[in-house]
Amino acid sequence: MKNAYEILNGTKDEEQTINNIIKLIEERYSEKICISRLKKIEIVDKLDYGSSGRSLVDKIILSRKNGLDGVYFENEIPVNNIKLRMLISTIYHELWHISTWKDYEDMYEYIVNCEKGDLVIAYAYMYWIEYIAHVETVFMEVPEIMNKFCNNFVSKKWSELEYGYSYFIKELPYYLIRSQYLNIFDDLTKEIRNNELKDAVFIFDKESKHLLHDNKISDREKANVIADLIVKLLEG
Repeated sequence: MKNAYEILNGTKDEEQTINNIIKLIEERYSEKICISRLKKIEIVDKLDYGSSGRSLVDKIILSRKNGLDGVYFENEIPVNNIKLRMLISTIYHELWHISTWKDYEDMYEYIVNCEKGDLVIAYAYMYWIEYIAHVETVFMEVPEIMNKFCNNFVSKKWSELEYGYSYFIKELPYYLIRSQYLNIFDDLTKEIRNNELKDAVFIFDKESKHLLHDNKISDREKANVIADLIVKLLEG
């Protein structure tokens, strides 16, 4: 069957690897992922901030430097091949975004056009979408890489970085879901030296869990609650 999507700027090996990964995902997780919504995959040498992948409506962008380089996949997944497992996880995660894009379309549009809006709201929308995304996709991630991310998160001196608190908010949903999936959240969070940020992690975690299971309000309304927490954190 011909693919419903096209791959741009890929070598033959890259195209075969991507096609085989998507075929694997479709065979195993068709009830979770809607491949038919994917129309285009673009391969670039690298993405900003060391990202391995991004998505926009019906398009995925994959990075060679942080994903595709040196990776080849035919049909078996060697347990010790971390780079391949990471690439599979990245593609699965981005396919989740495309599969659910229409559910959060108004929030995505706000994020894309955030120069015209409130930056705090844009960050809150990003936070909430990624929180849900990781609840749904964390099981596909590589434990060794998640552990490294979580340890880097708690050891980072956010207050000394330019725009540090903004990056803290951006990475927070990843940390919350990954650390709890690995059962290291409580012990690891206590190692955060900045008490304000340590308290913020526990507050965001508690509120996010509550919002996740609240069926009485929309996701946009839930993100607005997160926006209030962001304002309180930034105002100190």
